[in-house]
Amino acid sequence: MDIRGTKKVMALLSLTACVSLTGGVNPCLFTDNNIAYAADSAGDYTVYEPIKIKATVTADALKVRKGAGTTYAQKVVAGTPVTLKENTKVYVTGNKNDKDGNKWYTIKYKINNKWYTGYAISSYIKLSASKTNKVKAEITAKKGVYARTKAVSSGSILKYKKQRVALTYGQKCQIIGETGEEEKYFLIAFYYNKKLMTGYVKSDKLQLGKTIDEAATEAARQAAEAGKDNTKENTGSETNENNTSSGDKNVNKGSGTSENNTGNNTGTASGSAVAPEPVITTSPAVTPATPTTALSDSEFEAAMTAAGFPESYKPYLRELHSKHPYWTFEANLLPMTWDEAVANESKVGVNLIPNSKNAAWKSTAEGAYDPLTDKYIPYDGSTWVTASEQAVKYYMDPRNWLTEDYVYQFELLSYKAGLQTISGVQAILAGTAMDGTSYSYTDDMGTTVTRTYADTFMDAAAYSGVSPYHLATRSKQEVLGGSGFTSSVSGTVSGYEGLYNFYNIGAYGSTTAGGAVAHGLTYASVGNVNKVYYDGTPLNRRILIPWTNQYRAILGGAAYIGYEYIDRGQNTVYLQKFNMTAKLTYGHQYMTNIEVGRGESVKTKTAYSSLGEQPLVFSIPVYKDMPTTAAAMPGTGGASETKDFNNYLSSLTVSNYTLTPTFSPEVTEYTVVPAENDVSVTVSATAVSGKSVVEGTGEHVLVRGVNTIQVIVTAENGSQRVYTVTLQK
Repeated sequence: MDIRGTKKVMALLSLTACVSLTGGVNPCLFTDNNIAYAADSAGDYTVYEPIKIKATVTADALKVRKGAGTTYAQKVVAGTPVTLKENTKVYVTGNKNDKDGNKWYTIKYKINNKWYTGYAISSYIKLSASKTNKVKAEITAKKGVYARTKAVSSGSILKYKKQRVALTYGQKCQIIGETGEEEKYFLIAFYYNKKLMTGYVKSDKLQLGKTIDEAATEAARQAAEAGKDNTKENTGSETNENNTSSGDKNVNKGSGTSENNTGNNTGTASGSAVAPEPVITTSPAVTPATPTTALSDSEFEAAMTAAGFPESYKPYLRELHSKHPYWTFEANLLPMTWDEAVANESKVGVNLIPNSKNAAWKSTAEGAYDPLTDKYIPYDGSTWVTASEQAVKYYMDPRNWLTEDYVYQFELLSYKAGLQTISGVQAILAGTAMDGTSYSYTDDMGTTVTRTYADTFMDAAAYSGVSPYHLATRSKQEVLGGSGFTSSVSGTVSGYEGLYNFYNIGAYGSTTAGGAVAHGLTYASVGNVNKVYYDGTPLNRRILIPWTNQYRAILGGAAYIGYEYIDRGQNTVYLQKFNMTAKLTYGHQYMTNIEVGRGESVKTKTAYSSLGEQPLVFSIPVYKDMPTTAAAMPGTGGASETKDFNNYLSSLTVSNYTLTPTFSPEVTEYTVVPAENDVSVTVSATAVSGKSVVEGTGEHVLVRGVNTIQVIVTAENGSQRVYTVTLQK
C-alpha cells in the first residue's frame, strides 16, 4: 500500500507493528498532520511530505481525468469537460503508472478561483525542477535502472571506475531537470559509492516524493503512538463527469487501466508465507464534503448533455436530481451495441431466473427448454433456469432502474476519502450486531488490540480502495442474521476454529458437509496461492490470508473485492452483474441471478436510509444504438407471452396400425395403410402439456380413397400445432 504523495490514508499504522505487506521498500504507510510515514521490512522508517510541485502544461489541449488512464472519466466542472491549455500552471501532488507503464500525475488545477484535483498524462506536464529547485524521488524499477549520459534509450550508460552505474530499487535521488514528452527523461542527481553524480533516467522508473530528514523519525513514532490524525481532504464541487475515452489530444498514447487476470479460487497454503497484518490504531471521523450549492436546472441540463446521456435517459435523471440535488450522474459510454450486448447476455446458462416465473421470463432456446417434456433445464440447483431474451433486455436496460429504489446498482464503489465517513458507516450498521460493537484480537506482535466495526470498515476502505459504505452494506447482507452474526464470522465452526469470512468470499453452495460456510472458511484459511497481485506479490499476502481474526478478515476481504472487481473496472453492482468492461467482457460476472442488481439496490437503499443526504456518484451505462424507449417488462404483451405455449403431442396412435414414420413429437405428417375390411379407425393422442387441449381424437369412419385425419393441439396461449394422418383405403 504505497501512498507516497498526497493520497490520504484514513488511519494510523502502529509503528511497533507496521511491517512489510509486500516485501518491497516502504510499503507500509500511515499519515499524521499531512505527513506520510513508511516502514520497510527491516523496520527502518522513511518520512514523506505530501508533494506539491509547481508544473506547466506543455500540450495545446490536455484532458484531465478522474483516474490514471484514458479509459477513465474526463473531469467536468459546472457542466464543462476540463481541458487545460498550454502554459497552464498546475501543482503535481502525486504520480502513478498505469497498467502499460505510462506515468500519470495527480494534479491540482484552478478554475474560477477554485482548486480541483484530477489525473493527467505526465508526458505533457513539465515539472519546475532545476538545480536550485530539486524534486526528491526514488527509483521504483524492480530490477533497477542504468543512468545514461543522454536522454535517449541509446544513450551511453554512465560509468564509475569503468563499471556501469546501476541505480537500485528504492534508491533516493533528486530531479534537477527533464526533457522530452512521450519519451520523457529526468536529469537526476544521486550518490554512487559516495560520489555525487548526474544522469538521465526514464521518467516511469521514478516515484516522486519529498523525503524528510531521518531525524524526523522519532517525532513520527511519537505522533503515531499518540494516535493523532488531522488529515483533511481538499475537495471541490465537481459535477457530472462522463466515461468518454476517445479523442484525447496529446494524451491517448497507449495508456490503459489496471486490470487483472482471473482464475479459480483453489489451491493450498503449503509453503506460502503468512501475510503480516497492518495494525491501525485510529480512524478519525471526517466531516462530509457535501456541496454547499446544487446545480440549477439549466446547469443540470447542460451537464447531462455534456456527459453524453441520450434524451431517453433525461426524464429519469431530472426526477432523481430534483429529489437529490447533490448526486452526480456519469454516462458510461460503452463500445458495444445494445443488440450485441443483449445477444451475449442471452446465451443459455449466462443469466438465470427462478423457474416459478411465468413463461415470458424464461428462455425456450435450445438447451434452455425441452419442448418434448415441457421442462425448463435448470443450471443451478433445481429451480434456476435461463432467462428469456426479453427478461435480459428488461434487467439490462439502465432506464428501467433510474428510480430512488433501484439506482444504487450504478453507484461507484471506489473509496472517496472525505465523502465517505465513519458516521456514514455507523448509520449503515445502526440496529445491527455491528452497531457500536467492539472486538478484540491479538496482533502479530502479541499485542491485544480493540477495534469497533465502523472503524474497521474505514480502515478496510483505506487499505483496499473500496467504498466503506459498500463494504459495510455487503458484510451486513452476508453475515448478519436476525439479531446476531452468522457462523461465517463466529470463529467457532468445527474444523475451522479461529477463521472468519465477513463477505462470504468463496462461500459457494454445495451438498457437501458444511456447504457454503465450509467453502468460505476454507478460502479464509488457504486463499489462492496461484494468483499474484498487480505488483507481482502473491495475492494471499495482499489479502492477508489466513483470516484468523476479524480485522484481517474485513481488511483482507475488502482487498479481494477490490482486486476481483473494483480495480478491474467492474466498479458498480451493475457492471459486476453485466460485465461490459474490456477485460473478459460478458464473463467474470458476479452471480448468475439476473435480478441481483435490483435486489442489491433495494438493500443498499435500506442500509443508507439513516445516512442522510450524501454526494453520491452514479455511473450509468449507455450502449450504442439503444432503442428510444426502455425495454418492456416480460409479460406486458398479454396472454400470448405469459401463458403456456407448448402445443406438442407426447403420443399418437391409430388403432393397432403402425405410423410411418415412427411417431416423434416434432414430426407432424404421418401415413397409415388400413386393412381392406376396416370401416373405421380410432385415433388416440396425449399432449405434452397438461394445459393444452387436443381435438381430433376418437373414432373416424373411413371412405374409399384418401382419408385425412387432423389432430389439433391448442396451447394455453392459443397457439396451435396440427398433426396430420393420411390413410389410403
